[in-house]
Amino acid sequence: MARTGARPYRRNRGRVLAGNPVCVECGQPIDTSITDQYDPGYGTADHKVPYSQGGTDALENLQPMHRG
Repeated sequence: MARTGARPYRRNRGRVLAGNPVCVECGQPIDTSITDQYDPGYGTADHKVPYSQGGTDALENLQPMHRG
């Protein structure tokens, strides 16, 4: 299973995208009604510190971002 499929990531992704999230990269609102994960506008929770550098799925390490 991919790391982003893990329960802690999924739970915290939902928290990061709750309300009216704004993409940290482009500054535009994220449309949480988009359900196609391959759509560039799909909202995801980006890791501030990547796994490869010791990052975790903790809420404080995730930030809202568009997929594209």
